[in-house]
Amino acid sequence: MDSKNEIVKGRKTFFIAPDELLLSSDFMEEYLAKDYECFFIKNDLNNTITTKVYTILSLFSDSIIFFNIDHHIENEGTDWPHFITKVSHDYPNACIGIMYEKRKTIAEKNKLEKFYLYDLCIKGGCIQLEFQKYRNFVLIEKVLYANQAMGRRKMVRAICNNNNCYINYEDKDGKVTYLPLNDISLSHFSITIKDDLETPIQNTEKLLNLSFIIKGMRFISNAILFTKRKLEEGTLYVFAFFSNNGKIGLDETLNKLLIQKMYEILYENCSSLLLTSYKNYQPIKEPAPLPVKKEIIFDESLSEQSIS
Repeated sequence: MDSKNEIVKGRKTFFIAPDELLLSSDFMEEYLAKDYECFFIKNDLNNTITTKVYTILSLFSDSIIFFNIDHHIENEGTDWPHFITKVSHDYPNACIGIMYEKRKTIAEKNKLEKFYLYDLCIKGGCIQLEFQKYRNFVLIEKVLYANQAMGRRKMVRAICNNNNCYINYEDKDGKVTYLPLNDISLSHFSITIKDDLETPIQNTEKLLNLSFIIKGMRFISNAILFTKRKLEEGTLYVFAFFSNNGKIGLDETLNKLLIQKMYEILYENCSSLLLTSYKNYQPIKEPAPLPVKKEIIFDESLSEQSIS
């Protein structure tokens, strides 16, 4: 399996330089439970915002990016209007949105959103964050839904290569085999067996009480063979979990535990790929400065009543 090719598949949402007083990193796991794959990209001294954003867009062509425009980037020799204009020029299909702390008046909010939505023509929308984190979870979820952040996949898959994920499989003769997982989601998992099993698993065959180890977490679950096919590297088996009541998927308690481990895998895979790619970043040369409208300066003398 080509790990890099699999990791970059699927739509991902990146929150650039998020204000963690208004957003919680725990939201990312909760969005995963709703089939959204989201990541914080924090500010640090090792790589500039420019390096990070351009690397993300070069790797994850179907990604959605939200910029925290209250984070200052003047130290990089630019400002948000110029930066967003250049990113949009270099990646015209990019879905870009903004986040910002709640403004004092409706007038200020309207001016800001008019500038970014109609003057800069961003596609991802504007999120005015509240001062209570729990409200922001719902606000962002609505915007993710509106932007179809789930993508084409019904379930997010975590690629398990080198992530200490495997099952303990016991065949009908009592022979025990440790089989590494290719990937895992909240509904399915897959394995590839080089020389296949002495007694191959048949389509729709049920395996009861399979033992799983996912990054140190052990649990027992049932599975049913969903499909299998021959590959150059062996036989691929794709299984669906089924719970004790016979429904496809895991029991609720296991579901919550697996979400935490899945997000660990997703985050480690994405972070590792990005950190390696940051080192190889080459700036896109711009032959001439791009025209950009000047960012609005809000006149505090305006009141909410002055907007008609």
